[in-house]
Amino acid sequence: MINHWVMDYLGAPWSPGADGPDFYDCWGLVRAVYRDRYGVDLPVIPADATSPLEIRRAMTDERHRVGWDAIPYPVDRSVALMSHGKIPHHIGIVVNVGSLQMLHSVEGHGVVLQSMRDLELHGWNIQEFCRLSDARDG
Repeated sequence: MINHWVMDYLGAPWSPGADGPDFYDCWGLVRAVYRDRYGVDLPVIPADATSPLEIRRAMTDERHRVGWDAIPYPVDRSVALMSHGKIPHHIGIVVNVGSLQMLHSVEGHGVVLQSMRDLELHGWNIQEFCRLSDARDG
């Protein structure tokens, strides 16, 4: 068992459009962590959390509008655009809990913490890692 702030989120159920504290969708969890832990208020992304195509469009639009920079590898506080195929439709946040792991909210499972290897074993492809531009991320 780890002693880390991620424990405050683990196990919370997935719900479309939710950003906590009792329920989260994938972007809602990223928003909540950035707000609660890093003091950064990210915008609501208006998308149907049950539609992978709509999520992909919204994530692409927001990535450019908000100021996310692509980075070549995961670092603490970075986010990952993920998919079960080639087109990203899911997002999670990389946290250092002794090793870099992915905190994300998955339909049917809720908020989970997984190693990068475990993500791969569960069929997740990480398409891109991103970090807020220096101006946004203290």
